[in-house]
Amino acid sequence: MPTLTIDLPEAEYRAAISLPTNEQRRILTLAANRYATARNKATRDDPAPTEDDLLAIGEGLAALDAGRTVSSDEFFARLEDKHGWTL
Repeated sequence: MPTLTIDLPEAEYRAAISLPTNEQRRILTLAANRYATARNKATRDDPAPTEDDLLAIGEGLAALDAGRTVSSDEFFARLEDKHGWTL
C-alpha cells in the first residue's frame, strides 16, 4: 500500500492527532488539493481559470445544492470498501 508522509512541527502534529478521524481526513484532503493546485499552477502558462473551469465549478456547486454529493465520511468509507484504502 502506498504511504503518504507529511512532516509537521511537533505542536501541529499533536494538534492534528487530537482531532476526530473525519476531521483529519478532511484536512488531509484539503492539504492534498492545495499541493496539487500549487503544482498545477507552477506548470501552467496562464493560471487564470478558463470558461470550462468556471462551468465545472458551477456544476459542482449545483450538485452540492441539489444534494448529489456525499460527506467525507461516506466518501472514505466507499474508498475503503472498494479498494481497501484507509487514511
